[in-house]
Amino acid sequence: GAPLSHHNILNNGFFIGERMHYTSADRVCLPVPFFHCFGMVLGNMACTTHGATIVIPNDSFDPRVTLEVVERERCTSLYGVPTMFIVELEEMEKKDYDLRSLRTGIMAGAVGPPGRVRKRQEGNMGKWGECQVDQRDTVMGVRCGIRNNVGGRIEVWARNNGNCGT
Repeated sequence: GAPLSHHNILNNGFFIGERMHYTSADRVCLPVPFFHCFGMVLGNMACTTHGATIVIPNDSFDPRVTLEVVERERCTSLYGVPTMFIVELEEMEKKDYDLRSLRTGIMAGAVGPPGRVRKRQEGNMGKWGECQVDQRDTVMGVRCGIRNNVGGRIEVWARNNGNCGT
């Protein structure tokens, strides 16, 4: 594991919230675990620092329940690792969900397979911007920037610190 300072934890959450343009009007669906930086910092802290509502769909990941909750709660953002999005897309082939409320989300933990990411963008989940977060970001502070489509640009964010060996 990597020790994070209180400053980095709060700062990472704040800047993710800034980049995602979160406000008190947002409803963020977090089907990811909170024991990892993805759920706790990029999820809970980003929402908390911007007044967004945290929506917890279930006590463990279930693609059907997650999509039902996004639809019912009119979530504006959805988090997940690539595998979660893949099984959500498979679930969407079985049932039609109204996910028009989604405007953004984060895919992290691994790089999303380009074909699957395009399928998500072209499908019922809509064409929303997403942030793909690199594993090193949990150590260094979020530095990846937003990828609004497959192969988008990456920019470095200010006021994050840390070291990462190669």
